[in-house]
Amino acid sequence: MLLDIETASPPFKVTQKIAASELKNRMTGSAAAGRLIDMAAAHSGIDQRFIVIPDAETSNGDKFYSNNGKYVSPDTEKRMVEYEKWSKNLAGSAVEKLFHETGFSSRDINKIITISCTGFYAPGLDHYLINEFSLPLQIKRTNIGFMGCAASLIGFGSVLEVMKSEENKNVLLVSTEICSLHLQTEPTRDNILANMIFADGAAAALFSNSPEYTRGGKLQLIKTDSILFENSSGFMGWKIGNFGFEMILSSELPRIILNEAVPALKGILQKQGIDAAA
Repeated sequence: MLLDIETASPPFKVTQKIAASELKNRMTGSAAAGRLIDMAAAHSGIDQRFIVIPDAETSNGDKFYSNNGKYVSPDTEKRMVEYEKWSKNLAGSAVEKLFHETGFSSRDINKIITISCTGFYAPGLDHYLINEFSLPLQIKRTNIGFMGCAASLIGFGSVLEVMKSEENKNVLLVSTEICSLHLQTEPTRDNILANMIFADGAAAALFSNSPEYTRGGKLQLIKTDSILFENSSGFMGWKIGNFGFEMILSSELPRIILNEAVPALKGILQKQGIDAAA
């Protein structure tokens, strides 16, 4: 049973208009890239995004991607330093709100699942949350890394495994992504799409099958499924480069989702006796 979800956003925000203008300036003035950037911004359905870097602010101070008015590309080490700081900040804020809103005792958490694909450090985010919120030292831990947009769905599968295997279990699921730390300015279609879509934030969800907590539950987690589509590895990917992480994001993804994922989802729902049109 899902008891509650809480989120946390960073303090800075950027409008799509400003993001598009900045990206065009940084992609060496290519006219073709400029047209792609405007098209991506116009069709994104996004007005503004929250980010951890202050580069969209109007102040004249140094920014993450500029120094003394000149554009810079921080190395991966510098980006990971910021990732560690902000992942702790955002995840901690989301978990704090979750415990406050539910009145749930952190001492009753049996398992913590942390999810992220935009950074690494060890001891990791799970270690930080255990200490910050006095979670039991015997708590079971799972970290799901580098699995991209589908990672939280994989997390749901891990939650359900716990719920079905043992009684009186309470699971904390925390997902944190900080995409603004991986700006890439090589004028490619993949970079343009990634830079105009993703943002930063964290979400924390609380699940339980304990009778004392499930009375106030919001949603029942029934089943999870996973399907790997053949010949799909080139449509989305994530590599570690010397200057941040580099994304592969094909414009063919909408077609793959429509032609492959949607029919698969309808089949899954049908097996559960759920009418997708209802």
